[in-house]
Amino acid sequence: MPYEKTKYYHFISDTDKGITRNPNIASKEFLQLCENIKQNGILEPIIVGKYNNPVLKTRHIIKGTKFWSEIQNKTGYQLIDGAHRLSIALFLQHKKIPVKVIRPLTFEIPNYTSYLETKEKKYL
Repeated sequence: MPYEKTKYYHFISDTDKGITRNPNIASKEFLQLCENIKQNGILEPIIVGKYNNPVLKTRHIIKGTKFWSEIQNKTGYQLIDGAHRLSIALFLQHKKIPVKVIRPLTFEIPNYTSYLETKEKKYL
């Protein structure tokens, strides 16, 4: 499938969320990362935050405005860095992946699930 037809491509190129990358470069880098992980496994651990609160404040940004929501902290952990690596490992059905757990002092947890819910129709 051409990059331009994927939800990932539209999400990466979407400027409303305040962060944007060149979608062609990002798509190529994602596929290169996938091939690298297929051949070598995950070399750099994903970073996970340990949170003790039963509810976590999350946010997404649309056109510079932060929209806050709360989610249940079911596991006590939240992914901080490594979403691409994690998604590839899940797709490839890895049994184990390297993880570094930290206790963040501060961190705004992005909620791209909520963001994508508002944008999915536009992307498709």
